[in-house]
Amino acid sequence: LVIHASILTKRLESMIVKSNLPHLIIGQPDYQSTLSWIDTDNTLSGAIAIRHLLSKDYAPIAFVGGKADDMISLHRFEGASRELKQNGMSFLDQYVFSTSSTIVSGMNTAKKILKMEKPPRSVLCANSVIAFGLMQEFKNQNVKVPKEMAVMTFDRYPFSDFTEPRITSVDMNMFEIGEEAGSILMKKL
Repeated sequence: LVIHASILTKRLESMIVKSNLPHLIIGQPDYQSTLSWIDTDNTLSGAIAIRHLLSKDYAPIAFVGGKADDMISLHRFEGASRELKQNGMSFLDQYVFSTSSTIVSGMNTAKKILKMEKPPRSVLCANSVIAFGLMQEFKNQNVKVPKEMAVMTFDRYPFSDFTEPRITSVDMNMFEIGEEAGSILMKKL
């Protein structure tokens, strides 16, 4: 079995354990689990994104994440926050947003950012769906990306290649993760 962590539940885990089937979960489970899993280091990815934005002088930086229980978003935020702290900065409360990780919620967040008295210089989005929504709204409002507002996200799939300009991203290389998962599963077999 190869299962994406987004559908994993404790009940499904129990069934997998009882079946004794070779398995691998793609993504770290949101709870303590005995199952085998593979994932990227989302905390490190958040730090890498901040290093890039700071190297381009895109501070202050906003963070647009998913829901409060979205562990991937949380880990990316933790890494980004840690990296900012190491550079003597932090996210201002008004620059941190939670969304439902939809295009519409990204667009609505872009509207909020543009209405701010002092908007950030850049926005780090927890995923490409949110980033796509922001880019759409910035385009609707004639905001020049990255000249007036820089946007960065994680993983190019599925939207990063379809925006103008392309959204800058920390490429999580899901194809490579899938290859590694296959290799691990073959060893288990």
